[in-house]
Amino acid sequence: MKKIYFFILALMLCLSCSKEHFDSVEASYIPVVDTESAMSNFSIALSKVLFNSQESRQLIKREAQKRFDNDYDVLYAFVKNVKVCGEKTFRDLLIDAMGSEKLLLDIEHYVPALSIYVPDLTWIDESGFNVDVWNTKNNMVAITYKEGRGVCKKLYANGYFAGLIDDGTVPGGVVLIVKNNERIKNVISTKSGMTKFEFIDEVFDGSNVEETKSVRYTGKYTSSWIQGQSACSSSDFIDVNLLKKYCPEIVEAADIYKNDKYGCQNDYIFYGLTSNNARGKLRNDLRSRVIRFKISPSSFNAIFDDSVNTSKKDRNFVDVFDTDDGGDKHKSEPSVSDIYSKLWADGALEIKFTVFVNDGSDQVSSYRQYVDVKAKDLFTVKEKSIKREQWGSTAIKWYRTWRYSIAKRDATTLESKWYYLEKAIELPQWDLINNSGYYILVSEVDSGATIQETISVTTKRSKTSSGKVFVDDTNSDDVYKTELGWSISDESSSVTNYVITRKEDDDELCRLLVRYSDNYATPTANPNTYTLHSYGTSRFTFVVLPCNYYEN
Repeated sequence: MKKIYFFILALMLCLSCSKEHFDSVEASYIPVVDTESAMSNFSIALSKVLFNSQESRQLIKREAQKRFDNDYDVLYAFVKNVKVCGEKTFRDLLIDAMGSEKLLLDIEHYVPALSIYVPDLTWIDESGFNVDVWNTKNNMVAITYKEGRGVCKKLYANGYFAGLIDDGTVPGGVVLIVKNNERIKNVISTKSGMTKFEFIDEVFDGSNVEETKSVRYTGKYTSSWIQGQSACSSSDFIDVNLLKKYCPEIVEAADIYKNDKYGCQNDYIFYGLTSNNARGKLRNDLRSRVIRFKISPSSFNAIFDDSVNTSKKDRNFVDVFDTDDGGDKHKSEPSVSDIYSKLWADGALEIKFTVFVNDGSDQVSSYRQYVDVKAKDLFTVKEKSIKREQWGSTAIKWYRTWRYSIAKRDATTLESKWYYLEKAIELPQWDLINNSGYYILVSEVDSGATIQETISVTTKRSKTSSGKVFVDDTNSDDVYKTELGWSISDESSSVTNYVITRKEDDDELCRLLVRYSDNYATPTANPNTYTLHSYGTSRFTFVVLPCNYYEN
């Protein structure tokens, strides 16, 4: 009987252990050999630390709210030496979780810009999770990280593998994302424990928020526009009163040349030329600026698929949803889950404008400006496209949260909308002698190695023999124009091979020439509305308008 009793007891224990193993799969650390393995190990340890330490959760929330890079990122190097548990630092807790300081040193070596991102789900659901509503008293926190294709798949909670993020879903609970910060460079930890780094551009410096809102950039040509125009509008039409507030000369020029297909609105706006005024001096109080842009859903292949097949890179959003071919034999196309995962996990997109300028001697220089913009400011999720549902982990039974799943699998899921820049992108003055056209390259900044690429840049300037444009002999700063109109015959072209530096995975959105002869607005049949001229491609569109110029 004793033997039978012990056999039954042993069997019960085995079954109990087996069940526990099935329900709770403890994650294993692996050797750190690259960025992905480093972030995988860090995610496991972080999930354990945040589950067991409310002070650590409070630390991450507090630092994310600071938005040091204008996004809800927490740079690990900033917080690693903060004391969170008596004399123990945040880094000490991670070492305890890993059981090895060497493992953490390897992680720090491979990913100097290691960051923890707190997602903002309000673009999907107004009541969705974001850093401000995070209740840090609750230890139900999961961690994921960006894998090779830039998508998040694996979830960890309290050091355990909590399951995979299903295709076509976005986690709705407290799920933080481990990533390599693409907005900073040259992260250095000094012997004194200080961390030094540089932003790739000052626009990402969260301490400069007030500076970017100076009168030069948000005067009447930005703030009044936003106040009078719906932020969600995708319309190309604009109310005449708003346009007059922005720049009255635009309306006047559009009306003057509305029946003249050869008319040039810049003649009136910048030089004051009309059929009754044959001579005009260049105004120095105006500049043309890029003031808004929008990204079409058809650009998803370009933005969100870092390994897109070049033979199919023009496939559109509908193709992504409809195709079942999985791309070619070597490279697959982005799935629905890829798209939504990146919208969720990337936070804000980094859009880079590069403007190429002719200095008057057929030499080309350039300047660039970065714009960071969130998904919710670019897209509207259409009604009934997304549904919210409860979700429980199959790997660990105690992990319960919710998720968003895609209800509609077609191109109508998202609607693009105009994004109005806080800091308008300024174009050089239209002095025509030096510049009658500007070459603009727009790309979305991604990770990867820094590479150089040679591109052919075409710039335009006045022909010296035209006689239409000249500099006053008495004042070399005064430029005059004496004839109406501007055409290709009045220009000389300069084609220059220009070397640009970019990230390996940067995605080009458009490249084109903005010309002096281009018009800004056209009257509609409705006397109260005008159509704005847009530049771009099916992927990316932007609007240029003249604006009052303020010297700092």
